[in-house]
Amino acid sequence: MKRIPFIFSFFIIIILNAQELSVMTYNIKLDYPTEGENSWSNRKSFFIGQLQFHEPDIFGVQGAMPNQMKDMDNLLTNYSFVGVGRDDGKDGENGKTETFWQTEALYNLEKDISESKNVVQEYPEIAKELKSALEIFDRTLKKEARPTGISED
Repeated sequence: MKRIPFIFSFFIIIILNAQELSVMTYNIKLDYPTEGENSWSNRKSFFIGQLQFHEPDIFGVQGAMPNQMKDMDNLLTNYSFVGVGRDDGKDGENGKTETFWQTEALYNLEKDISESKNVVQEYPEIAKELKSALEIFDRTLKKEARPTGISED
């Protein structure tokens, strides 16, 4: 009887460890070109490199100007984002608070069973093939969906 709680605890620990979510946040600092070496044009490649190295599932930025958002959108192609303007809750002319999330992930389970390294950028042709298959499946599923059943009992 003492083994049951131990086995149950063991499986709970395994389940919890299998579910990882990496999250990062940055105050990327407004883009003031007059700041010389601290201007966005000098910080951008390091910032993007950090995100590409760590590959967080979700990350947030605070204070992003429209040109910074455009750069992130163009350079971080496997992320989508949503957010609001810092001051007005709308266009973010004076900075935005945004949340980004990974939209595509591909893992080599033969070499990386823990799914720690996203290889979608290394194998874009496989990602494209899988995405196409998913879209076909989704269309088929919607087309062949049956109405919800109701039981009279």
